[in-house]
Amino acid sequence: MVRTIFMIFTWIISTVLILNTTPLLASDYFYNAITSPKITISGSIIQRVYDPREPGIYNKLIEQLVMDTSYQVDTRFYPLRRAQEVFLKTETDCYFIADNMSSILADRKLNEEDFVHSVTLNDSYIRVYTRMDQALIENLSELERAIVAADPGTGLGYALRQSMPKTTSIISTDSIEKSLELLKIGRVNAVVAYDLDMDAYLRASGTTPNIQSSTAFSIAHGHDSLVCWNTEENRSFLEKINNRLETLKSQRTLVTLTNLQ
Repeated sequence: MVRTIFMIFTWIISTVLILNTTPLLASDYFYNAITSPKITISGSIIQRVYDPREPGIYNKLIEQLVMDTSYQVDTRFYPLRRAQEVFLKTETDCYFIADNMSSILADRKLNEEDFVHSVTLNDSYIRVYTRMDQALIENLSELERAIVAADPGTGLGYALRQSMPKTTSIISTDSIEKSLELLKIGRVNAVVAYDLDMDAYLRASGTTPNIQSSTAFSIAHGHDSLVCWNTEENRSFLEKINNRLETLKSQRTLVTLTNLQ
């Protein structure tokens, strides 16, 4: 009898606690969901660097930057061209990975003033890679009449076409791995790739390919940043991103990047 009364009393107390706490937790959740501003990002997939299937160094960077900003960030990943189109159709607030938008806007009735950029998150470089038994390429003149292989992250961008000699032939490949295969069998004279992408590939592959590049020479220099439509909300978001970047740098807790100091 005493045991039964005790069990009933325990049930009553438990029920009261649940009724008192559950609405509070639920209300907190819905309050945060309603009050937290939402930002959508169109993300261009760079394999093993900014990739939903194989998250890389830029995934970690964006995660660190949006943390504690009070924003709900929804990233939608697409291939490079598609990511740009989705953003330029105003289907998302922001686009990453961005540099200078002038080339992208060449055929559109849009101006740089329509956009706002974050500070540079990382400096990236398109470098030239050759086999160890070849000469090291250290200037553009050495690429005259050469055949080079370029992966989508490098070859589909505007920086490469604008920077290469007109007599250089560019073979587009599906990946850095394919570019290196062509170099290995002598189908191309060199491979051109962003240093960050090449580093990510080499770490993931666990191999040490027989290649070299000059750290003193690059074909193009990109200022990787986050670009958004120029609205009050987006400017506020980027201000928080910029401040967060400086805080992480000063605390020396920013994720380690190849060129980010």
